[in-house]
Amino acid sequence: MRAHTTRSVRKLQTASAAAIALACLASPAFAQQNFEIGEDPLSVILKWKPAAREKEMPEFVRKSRPPENALGFTPLTGEGADRPKRKTPAEIAAEMKKFDAAAAAARGRAARAFGAARPAARRPAKRAAAE
Repeated sequence: MRAHTTRSVRKLQTASAAAIALACLASPAFAQQNFEIGEDPLSVILKWKPAAREKEMPEFVRKSRPPENALGFTPLTGEGADRPKRKTPAEIAAEMKKFDAAAAAARGRAARAFGAARPAARRPAKRAAAE
């Protein structure tokens, strides 16, 4: 039974790999490529760049947008990236204590609302057959 299942899985994997290969070869993206004879389809697919070139912004769009230096966000990359300062281990420990206190308060509110947490019920022990 196990060998039959393994063979079926392998046949299914082979068939799916063949279907994917045919789908890649028949896709419009592949048809758009200029490739030389003797070049394999995989390298052609890997060279394909799906992103279109950025067009120049129309004049009315450029006029309607605020200047880039007046945008209200913090840049994460680039020259003027304003990143928050790193916390010291003492600051991190203080925040952890604050979070632990908040969690304990939440558990206390839950215990008052729903009762104290009890361990899960155990199955009764089996009696010995010799009894």
